[in-house]
Amino acid sequence: MKPIVSARHCGSDASDEKIRAALFDMLDSMDGLAASFGSMERIAVKSNLGIKDVRLKRGRQIALADASVVVATAAWLRSRTDARIVLGDASTGIRCEEVAEAVGIIEPLKRLNVEIVDYNDEPYANFEVPDGGLMFREYTMSEEMAAADAVVSIAKMKAHLSTGATLTLKNLFGIPPTSAYGCPRRYLHAPIRLPRVIADLGLILRPSLCVIDGIVGQTRAEWNAEAVEPGWLIAGNNTIAADAVAMRIMGFDPLGDYPDSPFHFDRNPVKLAAERGLGPAELEEIDLRGDPLHTAEGYFADRNNDPSLLDEIRRSIADQAELFEENRERYVRRFPNQFIGLYDGEVAHAGASLDQMKSRGQIARERGKRNKGLYLKKAVPLPQELETYSVYRSILDGARA
Repeated sequence: MKPIVSARHCGSDASDEKIRAALFDMLDSMDGLAASFGSMERIAVKSNLGIKDVRLKRGRQIALADASVVVATAAWLRSRTDARIVLGDASTGIRCEEVAEAVGIIEPLKRLNVEIVDYNDEPYANFEVPDGGLMFREYTMSEEMAAADAVVSIAKMKAHLSTGATLTLKNLFGIPPTSAYGCPRRYLHAPIRLPRVIADLGLILRPSLCVIDGIVGQTRAEWNAEAVEPGWLIAGNNTIAADAVAMRIMGFDPLGDYPDSPFHFDRNPVKLAAERGLGPAELEEIDLRGDPLHTAEGYFADRNNDPSLLDEIRRSIADQAELFEENRERYVRRFPNQFIGLYDGEVAHAGASLDQMKSRGQIARERGKRNKGLYLKKAVPLPQELETYSVYRSILDGARA
């Protein structure tokens, strides 16, 4: 069966009651969705609460999922199940509860018996990517994900500097804890790694319900950027299908790829995950319901660097990955279980954490080598290695992608 995606016009002048009614109708129209949640015992919801970028346009959140959408989704779930429902994020540099309080969802969720959790908190569990990862074969995440019968992704319709768009698939990137991967998940947020990590997380978590708040959105970048008013609500039972519809509304091709706009930084994670069978990105393969689609005005993603320079940086990172592979034993002896940063053949950083490490841009300016990349690596013996090196080899062999 084709995955179902429902898209509805919903302007910023809509009341909370109208938004709730629209979402209930959209979700109830999805064949079998309500019944699937009815028998569940635990549900983990990932809402877009990454940082305290709390700004309003016509009374609606610009960068974070609006309270009306989050609460309406939670209310629909609660009306269909007695399961334990937790909702949160692994917020960056702040407690998730503080962001939730600023958005105004704590009290409404409490009345629905929905718990706010911070996915940064232990205990953690290790999750293997089915059939092997595009970037890593295993990831550390909150045990709430391991215990959940279903994952729900509630995202904002935003442009993104590094992935072109941030929707329900990219929203999952906010689940891995910063204590494991650095702040803000710096180990995973690197060139080459980022889009493949996002695809891996989708393959692990496979959200059963995906909701996109496009009532008010954000263009140019993912945080502290300009508001747009697309006026859409989107919901689906497959993350790739839902994101493909949203990207069409944003004027982006869900099958587009680096270096074409808006995928200026690296590969398109939606396309990568679709190629691994997570879901369809072609509209013909989606059961699309609701209002006829039309493109919203104003969406674009900044281009920070020329593609030729980015190609050089990516190849440089692949060079450093090969250098580590060839000299693993030496690095492990010198820096056992430490994070190291390899830059132009040298160790630019070594330590138990990446949080104090300089950025690639800072190092490049200091050393006058703008075209060199920084490869972040945890120095572990080969039996403990989780990373997939074939992608680096393909880049060294001349593949742009």
